[in-house]
Amino acid sequence: MTVYEFVEKQRPELKQSLRTQTMKIKSSPELTKHTISAGLLLSLQNAQDVCAYFQLPRAVLEQLINSPKYRSFSIAKKRGGKRLIQAPELGLMKVQRILNHGLQSLYACNPNPSVFGFVINDEQANPASPIVQNAAPHVGKAYVLNIDLKDFFPSIRAHRVKELFMSQQFRFNEQTATVLTLLTTYQGRLPQGAPTSPIITNFICAKMDAEMRKIANDKGWTYTRYADDLTFSADLFFDAEAVAEIRSMIVSNHFVINEKKIRQKGKGRRKEVTGIVVNTKPNVKRSYIRQVRAMLHDLEKNGRTIASANHFKNSPVVRENDHSVFINRLRGYISFIGQVRGKEDPIFLRFQEKMKALT
Repeated sequence: MTVYEFVEKQRPELKQSLRTQTMKIKSSPELTKHTISAGLLLSLQNAQDVCAYFQLPRAVLEQLINSPKYRSFSIAKKRGGKRLIQAPELGLMKVQRILNHGLQSLYACNPNPSVFGFVINDEQANPASPIVQNAAPHVGKAYVLNIDLKDFFPSIRAHRVKELFMSQQFRFNEQTATVLTLLTTYQGRLPQGAPTSPIITNFICAKMDAEMRKIANDKGWTYTRYADDLTFSADLFFDAEAVAEIRSMIVSNHFVINEKKIRQKGKGRRKEVTGIVVNTKPNVKRSYIRQVRAMLHDLEKNGRTIASANHFKNSPVVRENDHSVFINRLRGYISFIGQVRGKEDPIFLRFQEKMKALT
């Protein structure tokens, strides 16, 4: 049973559960938790349903729609420049988190196997992190082509989000689609910093992902996408004609390519997919290993305070609790090595043991 068939058969019960905030639908082998969660979302037909879904009085919902409050700030990009982050205030954040849960569940009912960013991950079936799962299909390929999309989140305008909510993927009427669009966009765009933005991009990209996956299968390529990072790999060189075909598909889906981040690596070159080396096995860069080793050495020799100050020496503000941030960041770096290289990797085990001894 598809989620849409479920909604049509169970609509009265779904409506009742929305009004009482109590789930009264009995589970069956064919109904997963994702089906039920997605079904609740798809059952929304009017503003009253939306209020019940978010457990909000109508006046509060109207306030969030008419006067959305966001906090804007910039963060530095790894390769220079700044990225604008627009984070919703707490009340709107809570609403978007509820909606994100329903959107994630709906996407999980029919996922694209080539998409790894911002999707529900079955950790029992595949314990690897999504970024490792995204890189793994490209391991050992002779050629890897990386393409980034420019201004990914803000390039998606509100009218595209509304069209999405009224499409066959959601089947909302115009009133409901308008309400949900106003709750998830800011200044007419998809804000980077809202919990709902990443999963909405996955729905927006669904057509492009399907087209890319088809052409990849037809030509013997491998295709994956992690957010705005598109990766293709093959045993043959991607010539100008192949790149032009990929470009055409991206443009036809109303996205813009970041020309500075188109790169193809071949034999004898280090090939990376979202920061993970894929030449012979999923691996981290040697510079990453050297950085973690240096941080551990600094911590052992000088202690937390000095090691933290050394690590954040280029930061404009060094706070009193930066040593805690330093320790947590170092733990995260070591954990990432284990995720990529494996929990039995000798470098990971050595770093892990040293970290335990020092902290």
